Amino acid sequence: MRRVNGFIFCLVILTLICSAARAENVKILLLMSNNYGANHYLDRDNFEEFGWDVTTAGLSQTVSPCPLYAGPLGCPPIIVDFHVLEITDITQYDVLALMPVSWRAGNPHSDLLGSPETLDLIAEAVDSGLVVYAHCSGPIVLAAAGVLEGVNITGRPEYQAEYLAGGANYLGSNVLPVIDGNIVTSTRGMYYHEANCQAIATALENNQIRNIQDDDKETGDEEEK
Repeated sequence: MRRVNGFIFCLVILTLICSAARAENVKILLLMSNNYGANHYLDRDNFEEFGWDVTTAGLSQTVSPCPLYAGPLGCPPIIVDFHVLEITDITQYDVLALMPVSWRAGNPHSDLLGSPETLDLIAEAVDSGLVVYAHCSGPIVLAAAGVLEGVNITGRPEYQAEYLAGGANYLGSNVLPVIDGNIVTSTRGMYYHEANCQAIATALENNQIRNIQDDDKETGDEEEK
């Protein structure tokens, strides 16, 4: 009877979770790099439409748009909410998103890659069970943070060597977003931006389901002792 009740409980919770990914209690931290891409706004609009609480962080107070595309389109410099070093408790967030930069401008995410504190923050986010999202060239930062060992990913093909050196299983580019545990990777933000954001929501749901199952298992183990 306990197993039946546990199964029913999980079904009820699953139903609630499927709508919860769009609820306002989801907190997402957008990690911004210089030369940010115009697709930043497509992702951010989707996050806000989902009702998520959006916070920005970077390694400088102001993050500049890519001069080759985003800037000429009229994308302005962005003043971030927090410096990365001010983020002392990553677990207050549900999602850490490495926002898109223009790989065409060269040396994408060079500011994040040059910051050991940022790489440590990303590793802590993955270890703490946050959903961590990286777009386009973003997986090179995940590789540098040491969180891609055995993880299936997508990303720009120009950086395949970095992904493989980080232990990732590279599935190619121009594919739909890839979810592997609590890591979500994507490409083609202009075309797949809705699918990319939905993948983050799905990873959130999967995380919550796993947590409920683990809690239910622990409760069952205690009852059988």
